Amino acid sequence: STDRYVETTCVVEAGALTRVTLDLTAGFRISGRVLDAAGAGVSGATISLSRHGRWQEGFDVGVSSADGTYAVDGVGSATHVGARKPGYAASMMRFVLQGSGEERGHVDLRLRQDGGGIAGRVTDQGGAPLAGARVVVDAEAFEHETSDEGTSYLQAFERFAWSESDGAFQVSELLAGRHKVVVRAPGYAPFVAT
Repeated sequence: STDRYVETTCVVEAGALTRVTLDLTAGFRISGRVLDAAGAGVSGATISLSRHGRWQEGFDVGVSSADGTYAVDGVGSATHVGARKPGYAASMMRFVLQGSGEERGHVDLRLRQDGGGIAGRVTDQGGAPLAGARVVVDAEAFEHETSDEGTSYLQAFERFAWSESDGAFQVSELLAGRHKVVVRAPGYAPFVAT
């Protein structure tokens, strides 16, 4: 599946077929519960993984069950895990560092205060809708926190969406408050709003 990966570099020569062997390790298991601010389990939350240093390139890998529990197998070392669900702001991304075949144990993910979203339309200067514009909220914004036990957390605030054929977009799971919005489309100057 898309959350497990191996990365390598190879040289391709014109007219030749380059053969490679890509060896995947067994990985390890992350399991736990998705909780709300009061500590109750949250069902239907999307579980995401991302590689360390690339939190904006996350992969959705599962959904929490009725009591908020989740489990993800085959996870690679140096991974962030987090959860999100409409109506809440996303959890902080928890950094997990383990070796192949190990059991990581219990990693609870706490959804933040009630979240909201931004929806609208992207148009050109004449009011015509622009499809395929990238709308980014809080680009490159993050917060780092370390628990009393030494666990590292990363809250990646950046969220994005692509505008539809009618220019419509929606970005959800945002913390309540002020957000910077940047819109980029080929052939147009970036638009920034707060």
